[in-house]
Amino acid sequence: MNSLYSLIFALLFAHGANAVEFKVREGVDFSKLDKYQKIYSLPYLASRIHNVFQHPTLDKDEIGKYLKWGEAGLTIMANPNEEPALAIKTNYFLEYGGHSAPTESVNCFKKSRNPFRPLKGLKVALDPGHIGGKFSKLEKKYVLMDGGRIDFNEGDLNYYTALKLKLMLERAGAEVFMTRGKESAALGSFDDWFSIDKNIMDAYDSWRLAKFGAHKDAEGRLADIALFKAERETTFYVFFGREEMRKRADLINEFNPDFTLLIHYNGYPGEYNRQGVQTRKTRDEHGQNVGTNTQNYNMLFVPGSFMKNELNEKHTQFHFLKLLLDNKIIDGSIDLCTDLLGSVMKKFKDLKTADYGDPYYTADVSLPIVKKDGQQLRGIFHRNLDMLRFLNAPSCYMELFVQDNFEEAEILNTNNAKLKQHRVPKKILNVARSYFKGIKKYFKAKTCK
Repeated sequence: MNSLYSLIFALLFAHGANAVEFKVREGVDFSKLDKYQKIYSLPYLASRIHNVFQHPTLDKDEIGKYLKWGEAGLTIMANPNEEPALAIKTNYFLEYGGHSAPTESVNCFKKSRNPFRPLKGLKVALDPGHIGGKFSKLEKKYVLMDGGRIDFNEGDLNYYTALKLKLMLERAGAEVFMTRGKESAALGSFDDWFSIDKNIMDAYDSWRLAKFGAHKDAEGRLADIALFKAERETTFYVFFGREEMRKRADLINEFNPDFTLLIHYNGYPGEYNRQGVQTRKTRDEHGQNVGTNTQNYNMLFVPGSFMKNELNEKHTQFHFLKLLLDNKIIDGSIDLCTDLLGSVMKKFKDLKTADYGDPYYTADVSLPIVKKDGQQLRGIFHRNLDMLRFLNAPSCYMELFVQDNFEEAEILNTNNAKLKQHRVPKKILNVARSYFKGIKKYFKAKTCK
């Protein structure tokens, strides 16, 4: 059991979508990208890929297998391991045009005429990360310190933050959708999901192709699936969680929001120097706290930064092209995150904002955002997280505070405020208030002139 956990843990941390309509859990239709034919020049596309999408782990040899630059256009090659029966192994051909800059600007909002409902007309999706409650141990997203005196989980913090923000947004006139309730998954019961072999088989096939670029032979596949089936906890952590994110993305895209906030709190199994050498271990392979983190910082993510083995599936190639061609998604995400981060830092003045490479894993899994003046944007990075990649509108993935920091854990463990019938930490209500102020700033800046 320990060896299986170690294997999965190592694999996960080593590698870390007007909108184009797409359902994550259904097939892709590249023809929905045809409106971008004959628009952008080769130099523009190549530069954007290099600066926004190509993480160093996606080297020229691997990216060359899937992107073929021709005189007339860019060909997206299929993975022969994914679709071996294809006679012509291409997924899409994009013909070059003459534009060397984005042709569309981020959509503007119609100004509300009701001063008591200033955000009327705005549609916001909130995704409280993880599930929490009794699932927190399965998710390995909990904090247990000081002999059990400190005992809380990230999923609950995320939910209460989203709930407070939802109430504030709705009072201001916005229409809000939340992907889950308290201790509930968008997919429904894990036990029901786990009892259906096809769910595990489909999830395994998708996971293995994404991580290794190929399926196993039939015998090896069945052996692996039997092993995972025997490890209920690992199956939840690796497969159910992955499929849950895809279901949430479909629900969000069906709601068709103006933007989405993906709400999380930070946590990492140790401290590392800029060279990636661990200097302090805070969690073991089961997610159990074995120490405290002396660091405390925040970071936010927007789409981009595809890594090794992240262009080898048809649906990831589709999203790669979608994000490459529809600049409104990433541009809007950066603007949204900038306003949210500014509001957070104004509220929590002593909190450090992460730099690229500090903590080191920002460089390990993401790309910096370079402003027009050549300077890097602090605290906000491109990262190819599933939810960021799947969504069809601007989004911001927020990771505030380091839960493993002992002082932070003390605060987040103190339920000294009330939210409806719940006792919650006062600090997370202040987080929700800072997000609300950031959203109001973003809405005002994007109001149609």
